[in-house]
Amino acid sequence: MIRLSPAISVARAVLLDLARRRDLAVAGIFMAAMLLLLAIARGIGIEDPATGTFLLNLGLSSAAGLAWIMVLLLAARQFPEELENRTLYPLLARPVHRAEVLVGKWIACALAGMGLYAAMTLPVLLLAPRLESYDGLTALQMVALQGPALMAIAAWSMAFSLLLPKGPALLVSGALVFAAGPLRRFGEDAFPLWLLPDVSRLDLVLRYTDGIGPLPAPDVVRLVVCALVWTLLGLSAGAWLFGRKKL
Repeated sequence: MIRLSPAISVARAVLLDLARRRDLAVAGIFMAAMLLLLAIARGIGIEDPATGTFLLNLGLSSAAGLAWIMVLLLAARQFPEELENRTLYPLLARPVHRAEVLVGKWIACALAGMGLYAAMTLPVLLLAPRLESYDGLTALQMVALQGPALMAIAAWSMAFSLLLPKGPALLVSGALVFAAGPLRRFGEDAFPLWLLPDVSRLDLVLRYTDGIGPLPAPDVVRLVVCALVWTLLGLSAGAWLFGRKKL
């Protein structure tokens, strides 16, 4: 039985370490440039609807992509770096289960990704020129579905980091995140490609910027349930690997 209190303590420590490392600086610089572009476009008064939609799509896609990449990097480095620096041993010497450590790190990675996504998406929505009609409910779904997507990404990136060295683990988890959709479409219903978790289905940026209405409620529920199932599978795999790992 995983206790919530130790997991939250671990998550807090990871978030504090992230703040000290200033890992968000690169993403901040990139998004500052993007927001400056949007502010200039809004200031000069773009009149072409297609250009306004392109800038909105670019900003929203960049926000989601950067959040995904940051979660991949953050989750993939948690255990390899701590094992290399031997900073994990004092933590495991305390009355805390390995699964609780893993869940705490997963919570921190997912929350960091959600926070970054929210911090980048809100300014884009406020600054991007709006010369066409966009559905507000679709925007709400777009933002809400990023949570389950980031949770699944963090879980599987962490699981692969316990199975493979840091570099290969990052490559495999990155390929799973960004290539699962094309692979599933390429293989259609071929086994086992249809089993790949396709988090890109939770990305509704194109649907929103194309002015399409919201997904039906059953489709949203199905996407969320699938993402949660894959998250649980990733956490279970990570907990099993971490439990069997010789330290």
